[in-house]
Amino acid sequence: MILMVIFFHHGNKDFGANISLSDLLFPIILYYFISRNKIILNGAHLIYGCLLVIVGLLTSFIFIPITMNIEPNPSGIIEGYIKLSIVFLYFILGYSICKSKLIESMLKWYSIAGVIIGSIGIISLFINLGSLNKIFYFGDVRFRGIMIDPNFFAVLQVTTLAYFTRNISIKKIYRIIIITIVVASILLSGSKTGFLTFIIYFGLRLFEYIIVTKKSFKKIILIILFVALLILSLPILINIFQYMLEYIGNIMPIFNRVKVIFTDFNSAIGGEGSGRKEAIMGGIHIIKKSPILGVGVGNYYNFMEKTLGYFQDAHNTYIQLFAEYGFVLAFIYYAYIFINICKSRTIKNKSKNNILILRDIIVILLIGSLALSLDNARMYWFYLGAFFYEVKKKT
Repeated sequence: MILMVIFFHHGNKDFGANISLSDLLFPIILYYFISRNKIILNGAHLIYGCLLVIVGLLTSFIFIPITMNIEPNPSGIIEGYIKLSIVFLYFILGYSICKSKLIESMLKWYSIAGVIIGSIGIISLFINLGSLNKIFYFGDVRFRGIMIDPNFFAVLQVTTLAYFTRNISIKKIYRIIIITIVVASILLSGSKTGFLTFIIYFGLRLFEYIIVTKKSFKKIILIILFVALLILSLPILINIFQYMLEYIGNIMPIFNRVKVIFTDFNSAIGGEGSGRKEAIMGGIHIIKKSPILGVGVGNYYNFMEKTLGYFQDAHNTYIQLFAEYGFVLAFIYYAYIFINICKSRTIKNKSKNNILILRDIIVILLIGSLALSLDNARMYWFYLGAFFYEVKKKT
């Protein structure tokens, strides 16, 4: 089980599909849980899953062909439902595994593995890895660890911070070293998506510390003074920040991909080969065509090609899910996640730390979903299942 979550950091394209080494261990672990009657099924989750399948099939094979005269692509739809079935099984395993009290160890080793992989990137700056560069680097320039995509790798690196920043038993000096390694590995990936995800997560944690966490009057005054001093120092800080951007860009050329976020945000989102704007507009086009029912699971690319003459990833999980599931089912899905995130704030017991770590991982992946298609990300569904179980058990 520990190996499975460690291999969540691995991904490769084989036989036309994204395959991970975790997929080799997953069926063995699933069989073990089934044979020991340790699988836990939630009625509400099963009903939602059945609704998604039924509505999706009716939409793809009946509603869309009749109302829009667009014939479905059966092979694409079958592939879509196979992927959906696999990640749903990951979800069920994540939901079931928490009862075995293994989730803490799994979170620990998942996070340690991420830091070790990030350390390899830093080592590669000083030591030539030779033929291994083809494994760890995308295009010999962008560090990607053992993941298929540098952006996906960078977002997963951010998720490792949840464990190390929430675990109070880790000494501060070790936390600082780990955070430095993770941030450096994100910069080495040249991922704008990963760096923005890190910045947003850091901002949320800062907001949580300043606004949400209860503090003494003395601490509140110190925070106000610090913010006031920060505002007054902005002109100096901006100059220092610009100098730092140039300096890092000179010693680490790949950082120039990330630097554009601060120097030209519009270009960072739509330019430099990202092609985000065209992909997003294509997804919005599909949503406009069938907003309520969507176009059905696995029918996204087929519908886009038939109506726009091209197809590509949405580069946005929200757009892709609203396009496939339709507004009603997609809204229920995200509303349910949001409700559980809110519930997690009210929990006060010894296991709250695990819940906060799981919640943070989900939030980070949801942030990353703004620029990545993570609808079939196995680790997302696994940790989502674990998070739902922990919240349900403690509320």
